[in-house]
Amino acid sequence: ADSVNDVNAQVEAILGIDYDTLVKTIILPQGEFSAFLSGDPKDKKTVLSKLLGLDVYKAMMQSANNRAGGARSAAEALQQQHDQLDYRAPDALALLKAQLRDAQARQGQLAARQSALKRLEAVAALYLARAKDAVTAAATHEQTRVRAIAAQAAATEARAALEAASAALARAAEQLGALHYDPEAHQQARERLAAAERLEAARARLRLSAISLDTARAAEAAAGLQRVHAEAARDDAETALASGTRDLVAAASLAAACASHLEAEAAAATSDSAEAGRKSHEAELRAKQLQHLAEAAHALRRAVEAADAEAQRATATAATAEATRHQAAQAETAAGEELTCREQALDAARIADAAAAILATLSVGDPCPVCGEPITDLREHAAPDLDAAAQAVEAARKAHARAREAAGRAGNETAAAHARAAEARKALEAALARQSAHDGQLTAAATTRTSVDRAAKRAAAVAAAERGRAGEHEVRAATLAADARRLRELLARLPHDPAIEASSGAAAPAADVDEAAARLAAALDAHAVAASCVTEARDVVATAEAAVANAAAEVRTAAALYEHQATAVEEAERILAAAGEQPATPDSLRDALAVLDRAAEEDASLRTALADHERARAAASAVLTEREAACEGAARAASEAETAAAAARDAASAACTDFEAEWRRQLPPNLPPDAAAVPELIQAAHSRATELATEVGRIGATLEAARAQVHQATRLLDDARSFRRTAEVASELGLELQANRFVAYIQREAMHVLAADAGDRMLQLSRDRYRLEAGGDEFVVIDRLNGDERRSVRTLSGGETFLASLALALALSERLPELSGHGGALALDSLFLDEGFGSLDAESLDVAIQGLELLASGSRMIGVIS
Repeated sequence: ADSVNDVNAQVEAILGIDYDTLVKTIILPQGEFSAFLSGDPKDKKTVLSKLLGLDVYKAMMQSANNRAGGARSAAEALQQQHDQLDYRAPDALALLKAQLRDAQARQGQLAARQSALKRLEAVAALYLARAKDAVTAAATHEQTRVRAIAAQAAATEARAALEAASAALARAAEQLGALHYDPEAHQQARERLAAAERLEAARARLRLSAISLDTARAAEAAAGLQRVHAEAARDDAETALASGTRDLVAAASLAAACASHLEAEAAAATSDSAEAGRKSHEAELRAKQLQHLAEAAHALRRAVEAADAEAQRATATAATAEATRHQAAQAETAAGEELTCREQALDAARIADAAAAILATLSVGDPCPVCGEPITDLREHAAPDLDAAAQAVEAARKAHARAREAAGRAGNETAAAHARAAEARKALEAALARQSAHDGQLTAAATTRTSVDRAAKRAAAVAAAERGRAGEHEVRAATLAADARRLRELLARLPHDPAIEASSGAAAPAADVDEAAARLAAALDAHAVAASCVTEARDVVATAEAAVANAAAEVRTAAALYEHQATAVEEAERILAAAGEQPATPDSLRDALAVLDRAAEEDASLRTALADHERARAAASAVLTEREAACEGAARAASEAETAAAAARDAASAACTDFEAEWRRQLPPNLPPDAAAVPELIQAAHSRATELATEVGRIGATLEAARAQVHQATRLLDDARSFRRTAEVASELGLELQANRFVAYIQREAMHVLAADAGDRMLQLSRDRYRLEAGGDEFVVIDRLNGDERRSVRTLSGGETFLASLALALALSERLPELSGHGGALALDSLFLDEGFGSLDAESLDVAIQGLELLASGSRMIGVIS
């Protein structure tokens, strides 16, 4: 053997018992028989059920009850199927047959009407064709008439257009003649204006030359004066120090006033810088706020778009899960129906198997077990394959369980998908709410979602501009303060002279800072070198003489330039006089030239319009010729179409007369003739024929289904009765297998069998003193040395109790295979005892050992576990 199952089978074949019997009859468990001997009735039953394996009857009872419940459910299901049949009563067939005959009769009547309508259809088709031709001819005539009218209107319109073009051409020619524009006079005006502008420029240059000459002469006089002063300074060197002091006082006053002015300007620039900084800060805060709002708007837009996409995905997933759940539910229903069919097939197979088993016991002439009549014919029936049917049921049950599990999972997934979809929709609503709240913030900030970016950029630009202005004011304030410090440093260099100190604080007009600083520095230098004024005065005299010479040269140059400019003016005046132009300003000449420019533009425009009107008049003339020809052709076509329409009307009238006559022959007189209604009548007749055919087919199919349902109802009732009988038998079996009935009977019988066998062994082990008996659910001991006194086994000593348990264990080991249903007692040559020897006192242990020695005298091997 090469597997556990094969080894177990070989061991059971060698020993003759299985494992459960082995551990209950050869290896006796410790304490089990002592508890079984002296325990209460409930414990005895528990131990006895365990030793005898009576749980099999409980399983049998559950199986019987399950089979009863299944049979009852099957009977109820069959009864429900029977009750749901619409045609379970045989009398329903007669009504369906009558309905079928009536529908077939109506089909014959409708076929005759369809034949009459087909003949009428041909006449109506001819009439409708002629009527259509008449309508077509009338429409053609109307169209040609309309075209003739339209051609006449178009010719009239073309005549009006030609007249309008001729009138416009005449007006343009008249306007051109009234303009009197002269191109030569226009050119001469341009030349006079250029000459006047040249004269004006020459006069301006002459005036500048005169000013330059006057300036040079003044410079010459100033140079001479400076020479005189230098000579006087050379003679009056003693007065230089006083003059230097006066100059220094004046320069100091000017510098002090300028420094004060600069300090005031610096303070104002500082204030302006602070104000610009405050505005820049406010603008930056505004820009940051708008930028934050813009970023939040973009983030919220993305969040809304993402939430919307997630909501759509979750909704689609929920729809898919719902479809999957529906499919799983359908699969579960189909699996349940398949399981019901398989169970019904199994029950039918069991009934067939039982019938085959009964048939095997019968012979011809025996009374029938169903009706009691003698059997005249016996036919062999093949026994069904119960195993295959049971396997099919088990497979169907597993498939149904899998389908139920799949349906449960699909339901959970659907619920989860719907929950996710709801959460996604809530998230979308929350995102929209946040976006709405943000829109309120945008409104409070005087902007909107679409313009917040532009507003942020504008605010940033304003902040940058304010920062630039603040920087400019700050730089200007620093520059002014530096200039003021420079002047204050020069003022600090003033000598300590009471006259200078008293005069330096006098008010003086504000001057340029560089000029004031230069004058103050020069005054300080002059005052410092007052002692060397004589030497410097001599140098000044020489310098003044050179300046006089230079000034004289400049006067000569300016006079020559003046003469040249005067010559240019005379030349320009001569040109204008030659042109015969009266003295006039360039502005008046420009106004006259502008008038001529406008006249030139109007002349060009009138000549262009004149050419356009000429082309328009020629085109209008050509169109008029074309449209007059089209008008004549349209009149001829209208006359021909009118003749054709009259002929078509006559043919249609004759066809109408034929149709009305055929209508009265084929249809009832109360229906007015209507050719357009013939297709509807034919279609209605065809639809009615289709409906009747469908009705006949439906009634026929219903009749066949009713016959099948009557047969099915009979079979369902028979099957339901069979399942009810099976349920009654299985239910009765379940009642008999209850613990207080059949199991209790087995336990009582086992107690008596064990008590009888154990009593004999107890006599042997106790040397004919004690005998065990069963008293109801208790074991009692008969004391033969005390007048056969009956008392409870609980009154025995420890050693005596051990002997009683040993006797009971030996009896059970011998009789257990028979009691537990394995068929007959076995010859057990070995026994292993696992009892509590260590808990016995010396006297009890001696009694137990004596009992074991008696067992050892036989042919059995006794194994003691101690």
